[in-house]
Amino acid sequence: MKQISIYLLTLIAIAASTAFGSTEEDKDALRSLKTTYENAIAQGDIQSLSPYLADNFTGVMVTGESITGLNGLLDYWAMLQNYLGDSGTYTVELIPNETLFYETVAIASGSTKEVVKISSGAVFEFTSDWTAIARKEGDSWKLVRIQATMDPINNPFIEKMGSLKLIAVAAGSALVAAILVALLMRRHQ
Repeated sequence: MKQISIYLLTLIAIAASTAFGSTEEDKDALRSLKTTYENAIAQGDIQSLSPYLADNFTGVMVTGESITGLNGLLDYWAMLQNYLGDSGTYTVELIPNETLFYETVAIASGSTKEVVKISSGAVFEFTSDWTAIARKEGDSWKLVRIQATMDPINNPFIEKMGSLKLIAVAAGSALVAAILVALLMRRHQ
């Protein structure tokens, strides 16, 4: 019974806080942040996100890497750039769901369309799901927490690894067969 009361009080508090919900200016500011994020990724200008990150910003990236602050985001980007190679590219399109506003906190979620092209020319297209928590500080919204996830089984990276493994097994099998044939031919001579 006590848990039900706490649950109801929580729901009432959330309902009451939505009375102080968002304005069109708040929604526009978050839409602008979406565009800024997409552009920063496409241009490789992660530093441009700095004004939009809260002092206590943290995140879990699509690869499962935990990051803290702008420096963590910059380090993650450097690791990603290393994977992409000199001529590699990465683009992301955020597809947001309806954002929930609770006074000075916004909880946004959605999915993405992402395209990774590495220097070798291989292209990986995938989707992920994301959640972002932003806090209004003065007149601007700052990202406090982001998290992204992708299907750990059905994604192009796993498919590529499976293909490479299949090729390696086939090549290994062909090599073993060639050795056996050579040994049998020697034995019969």
